[in-house]
Amino acid sequence: MQSPDVLIPKKTYTDNAVPKAQMTGTPAPRNVEEATLALSTKISGSKARSVSGHPGDPYVVVTAESLFECLKFLRDDSQYLCQNLTVIAATDFLKKDATDTQPASEARIEMVYILYSYRHRFQLTVKVILPRDNPTIASVCELYRAANWYERECFDMLGVIFDGHPNHKRILTSPDWVGHPLRRDYVFPEEYNGMKVPL
Repeated sequence: MQSPDVLIPKKTYTDNAVPKAQMTGTPAPRNVEEATLALSTKISGSKARSVSGHPGDPYVVVTAESLFECLKFLRDDSQYLCQNLTVIAATDFLKKDATDTQPASEARIEMVYILYSYRHRFQLTVKVILPRDNPTIASVCELYRAANWYERECFDMLGVIFDGHPNHKRILTSPDWVGHPLRRDYVFPEEYNGMKVPL
């Protein structure tokens, strides 16, 4: 019986013949300033402003009322095509501290939406500032299916209300859990349903 090496001839490549991965899309550079200008021009009431020159990635800040339309524009416009929602996150700012890059000093919740365009190889971070005592914003599940569980996590952990969410329930804690564990002033209970809570 012949060995596999005889039955299946080996294929060799010279340096010039090695298949090279082909990148698709437009490598044209895009930046936060361009996106800010586009949102300010196209979306009424966005009040878009860019923030850069500090540790971390630059980002665009828009109003809560305009968020849905801003993300829809960034998803559908041919210059951006940010059709991938990488993450939605929220941060509780109980007071201004050394890591705070916002000019406002009041307590607040910051929503973070990270978008990516595979067509243009472009990532954009969009932020929204919400009042801490009533953090409410439109759900973007209609735009991005991935938003469903991200939004439920932000609701569960920080108490953000997402108007229009199709299944607005807790996702990490039990339905009868009291409070939101990632709030800076949250006090963990010593017991839950008669069981000691490990800390």
